[in-house]
Amino acid sequence: MSAVLERSAPTASLTPTHGRSRLPLLALLLVTLGVIGSVVVAAPRSVSFAPVVPRIVGAPVVSVPEYGVRGATIVGYEHRASAEIALPVRNEGRLPVTLTSVTLGGGPAPLLAVRAVAGLPVTLWPGRSGTVTVTADLINCRYFHEREQQTYDGATFGGSVLGRDIETRVLFDRPVLVRSPMIVGCPDRKLNRQADDRTGLL
Repeated sequence: MSAVLERSAPTASLTPTHGRSRLPLLALLLVTLGVIGSVVVAAPRSVSFAPVVPRIVGAPVVSVPEYGVRGATIVGYEHRASAEIALPVRNEGRLPVTLTSVTLGGGPAPLLAVRAVAGLPVTLWPGRSGTVTVTADLINCRYFHEREQQTYDGATFGGSVLGRDIETRVLFDRPVLVRSPMIVGCPDRKLNRQADDRTGLL
């Protein structure tokens, strides 16, 4: 009597293979989302601009390289004159930046009071430049005593990077100085020598 050996049928695997094949894809997706999230979060800190060299017309301007550490651009005050200040801005960061606003500062009664801005909004890709032009009126000398001066060392730009709001200070290559005139050049000045009291304007 011969013995018949039968080969047993192969046992089916109980572990599904399609689930394991999706794990690397899911991990890659999570890593990619994490990287994108990190870039978006860090985007505002990546903003970088070259120093701006202002071009000023409409008011007397003189460049004094010997003034201070970097020299200075001095604007002669002519009451109620308007100065056009062109600000060439270059994006030195690695991400595109959209600029939507600009301020020069100067407090509640600046000698250079911004009246209009041209060239905004503007989107600057890495390595690209654009020019924002500010029109500022030379007024408010009545709030400054004779020979007082106001210093503008840069402009503050507002905008966005990858949907994140930013506000960044872009320095001028050298400070812009505006000197308050003598009383004959400021018909609105107070005669009590308290012209530098601007606390009531805050």
